[in-house]
Amino acid sequence: MERGDLKYLYGKIVNSGIFSMLPPTRSLSQLECLREIANWEFEDDRHRFYSTLCHFIRFWEGPVPKLEDIFQAEEIEWLLIEFIKSNKNNVIGADSFFEFIAMTGYKDKPLGGELSKLRTTAVHQAARRYFSDRSRKIPRELFEIYDNFEMNYTDDSGLSHLHVACVSGYDKVVEKFLEFGQDPNLVWEETGDTPLHMALANGHKNLIRLLLSRGADPNVANKEGLTALHVLCMRENDDLTEIFFETVQAEALTVDALDEYGNAPLHFAVDNKLIFATGSLLLLGANPNLSNEDGSSPLHVVCSKYDEVKLLEMLLDAYKDQKVHVDVQDKVGRTPLHLALALDNERAAELLLRAGADPNFPDGNGSTPLHVICSIKGNDDDSLKTFFDVNDRLLRIVDANARDSKGRTPLDVALARGNSKLIELLLSRGVDSCTVYRDGSTPLHHICNFEGNDDGLLRAFFKFNDKLDRTVDVDARDAKGRTPADVAFARGNSKLIALLVARGAHVSFANVDGTVQIREAQTPPSLIREIEKTSLQLREMDTKDQKVALQIRDIQKKLIFLKKELMKPVRCNECGSMLVKI
Repeated sequence: MERGDLKYLYGKIVNSGIFSMLPPTRSLSQLECLREIANWEFEDDRHRFYSTLCHFIRFWEGPVPKLEDIFQAEEIEWLLIEFIKSNKNNVIGADSFFEFIAMTGYKDKPLGGELSKLRTTAVHQAARRYFSDRSRKIPRELFEIYDNFEMNYTDDSGLSHLHVACVSGYDKVVEKFLEFGQDPNLVWEETGDTPLHMALANGHKNLIRLLLSRGADPNVANKEGLTALHVLCMRENDDLTEIFFETVQAEALTVDALDEYGNAPLHFAVDNKLIFATGSLLLLGANPNLSNEDGSSPLHVVCSKYDEVKLLEMLLDAYKDQKVHVDVQDKVGRTPLHLALALDNERAAELLLRAGADPNFPDGNGSTPLHVICSIKGNDDDSLKTFFDVNDRLLRIVDANARDSKGRTPLDVALARGNSKLIELLLSRGVDSCTVYRDGSTPLHHICNFEGNDDGLLRAFFKFNDKLDRTVDVDARDAKGRTPADVAFARGNSKLIALLVARGAHVSFANVDGTVQIREAQTPPSLIREIEKTSLQLREMDTKDQKVALQIRDIQKKLIFLKKELMKPVRCNECGSMLVKI
């Protein structure tokens, strides 16, 4: 095909975007024709040319061209950057594109002959795309194109070609930069990261060895206060730890450097469950008592994880002579023991207690470790038994009647959870079952305030107290004058009322603005008679007040259920008598 015909054809292809019209084979003369028709001054024309070029080199055959004979340096760099920006839509893969450019022998030269190192290149653009999308890699071929290692180009943010090579793990490229005298501690101004930060963060073992052997400073902190040790310990595994500590001069390490949040490397090592890193830091003298801005020490961190006993043992054994502060409090007053018990971690709790943890230490809300145990939903009594047993063996007294900032005892917390096993065990340890809270209520009020109509917990409560020969005041009144029976009635818990009556409770209600009342009654027959009288009064009431009418219907419903419950034969196991059906 004549050159003029080729120009016409390529002009048609570029303008139409119909790339199927391209000749099946590619050649240097065709590429020259394609460049000649390109109007580089207009952006739209450049983009159309770029799209055609990508299709063109996809099926290149024969010797590769010498690009600088066809394109200017600025044009080649524009093509490189454009490919990086838009390669999601490219028909040719990044490897193939940059491989083609590298195969042509093209080498970058300072634009305009300037020797300034401040310049944004395709290498920087590729790195930015990688930072935002880790599925993209930074093509190694770029460093074959930008191979002037004496000119470590840096963009406006301070990101250099050396940094990008460290992110990518191109150790041979990094070695060349260092051979040309580039600084192994060069800081990326945007983040404060050094090449060592980047090599560690991206897990490049050979680079870590290389940088440390060439003078990289492991104590340089970035803008977040993170040193190389922090970055090492922030990894999810210990794969780099041995390499790092084998290469670095241990005596030069600042093992207790703190980041902007007060975290030492040991905090991160424990948080990421890095056994080797934790052990190495402790051997180098890391302080296990350091607390971050949240007040959390490494002990808090490990106790916030379930079943990390090995790490806990390492921390507790770290200083036999200099005792670890096991009762250190975080910002909200919690000790490591509080955190371990909150996870129902019995083994960790036992280790802490044996290391001297105070079993009665209150947190910022006044909650003791015993409150924490009793607050765990669905908890059986194993952890509570273990807690008491360990303290008994250590001859420590546990205050089972301690009150938190709301005046609640551990028993009250267990009652709120409806945990009969915990309640029985607490009562057996001398807990006051008749304690009076700030609002005048008793544990019995709380039991009667549960939703549902199950009397199992109330029966267990009476049973436990009977075993201990304790008298429960069934008619105790809170600050509002309510008895446990009043509370049970408000909840519609007819079974509980029947059981309270069996235990000798006096029942009296005034529910609708004082106009309807069940007078005091102590036996099921007398209570049933009062219910029948009240039900009759309710039926005869004529009210236009919708709120009162709804209240009346609610009371009627509760009275019906209560009467049915009272008419059932009930064995009072606690008092040994049988309530006969009426």
